[in-house]
Amino acid sequence: MRKTAIKKDKRTRLQKNFQQTVLKLYRKKTLDEITINEVCEKVGVPRSSFYYHYNTIRDVLEEIEKDFIKELSKSLSVLEINGLEEKERYLKSLEASLPVIKTYEQFIKTVVV
Repeated sequence: MRKTAIKKDKRTRLQKNFQQTVLKLYRKKTLDEITINEVCEKVGVPRSSFYYHYNTIRDVLEEIEKDFIKELSKSLSVLEINGLEEKERYLKSLEASLPVIKTYEQFIKTVVV
C-alpha cells in the first residue's frame, strides 16, 4: 500500500474513533458538557490531532449527520420506482434504506431519537 493510502486510512480510522467517542459521551452528557480534552483522552491522541480534523465537537456530529444523509440518499437514488404504486414505492424505499440505517444505528439512537 502506498504511503498516501496508508495516511488516508489512518486519518479515516481516527475520524471514526472521534465520532464514536463523541456519540458515546453524548449519550451521557449534553453537547456543551463534552470537552475536546475528554474526547482526545479517550481516543488516546493529543488535542492537535482533533484540531487537524475538526474545530468543535459540533463539527464531529455534523460530519456524522452529513455522512448518514449522503449514504441514505445514495441508497434511495438507485431505486427504480417508476410504475410502482405508492405502497410498493414506500416498501422499496424502506428496504433500500435499512442497511444505511443499520450502519448509522448509534448515531440515530443518540442524536435523532
